[in-house]
Amino acid sequence: ETSFYGKTRPISNRFVPEALAVSGFSREQHLGFDDPKSVMESFAAWLDHHAKGRPVFVSDNVAFDWQFINYYFHLYLGRNPFGFSGRRIGDLYAGLVKDASKATDWKKYRVTKHTHSPVDDARGNAESEGRHQDHRDGAARRAEGLEHVEAPGARHLDVRDHGVEAVVGPRELDGLRPVRG
Repeated sequence: ETSFYGKTRPISNRFVPEALAVSGFSREQHLGFDDPKSVMESFAAWLDHHAKGRPVFVSDNVAFDWQFINYYFHLYLGRNPFGFSGRRIGDLYAGLVKDASKATDWKKYRVTKHTHSPVDDARGNAESEGRHQDHRDGAARRAEGLEHVEAPGARHLDVRDHGVEAVVGPRELDGLRPVRG
């Protein structure tokens, strides 16, 4: 299985109705989601099975998505498989094109529409990152005069999370929104 999708039930009674509405789930549906501990255990097992080394958390909005993932992993597993840091796709792209003002331009390379469905969003982010990898490889070949460059597979998670390509981030739910499909 190349994707992981888990839905965790809320751990508190506090929520933002407008944010939950973006997910397409009602509060009643959300309350019926799976136990967060079992979901996070399954997610960690999926990462362990698919990652080559420590996975790298890569997100559209890492400052937002990281909060949930880091907290839930530490709360339920006592550790975070991603370690202590993550990467923002826009920063990677801005560095690639050497222009910080272009940090959101990477989104135009998504093929799968950004729907706020974790799998759709992860796929779109992975597609975009794949195009960035092609750009990096082409630039490296041109710079070195090489016909072929072996580039390591990108590994990221944007939760809601590419080696392993996973995209992870809980944007609209108090629950797990995953990973590349």
